[in-house]
Amino acid sequence: MANWCYNEVVFSGEEFAVQDTIALFQEMQNRQNVENKICLPDYITEKGGYMIDISVNESTVNYRSRWSPNLNTLAEIADHFNVDFVSKFEEMGMGIFGEASYIDKKEFEIYLDLKDLQSYSYDEENGNYIFDGQSYEDDWTILTKLLELKKAEALRSRVSVDPRERGPSRPYLLFEKFCVRSRIERPFHNLLQRL
Repeated sequence: MANWCYNEVVFSGEEFAVQDTIALFQEMQNRQNVENKICLPDYITEKGGYMIDISVNESTVNYRSRWSPNLNTLAEIADHFNVDFVSKFEEMGMGIFGEASYIDKKEFEIYLDLKDLQSYSYDEENGNYIFDGQSYEDDWTILTKLLELKKAEALRSRVSVDPRERGPSRPYLLFEKFCVRSRIERPFHNLLQRL
């Protein structure tokens, strides 16, 4: 059984193109409800572009994908409608937390790495997370802060990539310094913090 990656995508561009894109996602979910199977547009060439539990709201689409974000599929849809997008995604069971932007057919991806995920700890006695000397009720706030810091650092270096450079055997073009995906389980993360 697949781990599910949660995706939130905001589309931008000409208003009619964004509306058509959003309508496509609503149609996909409606078809999935009726046909009880994954339904993608015919022009999608990327294998494994699963999108389930799709919900739409104005220019935002939320859905789940298998194991990791399906950015190639999103890029194909964006190209079809001539829109841009920013996608935020997470699958913490696999240590995936990141963001991708696709603007003018150029993609920029950023992920938290193992060092980021080990930079905070859970205080069992107080029931909160500790990061940078401060206490937090949840780790989501910490993860978001870490991602913003990493994005700022990466933007200073202006790293970008055409998503078509990725092949089926290499789903992500990883940048050694900025885009390292980790595959650390959350319980294992907590164990590491206690050692």
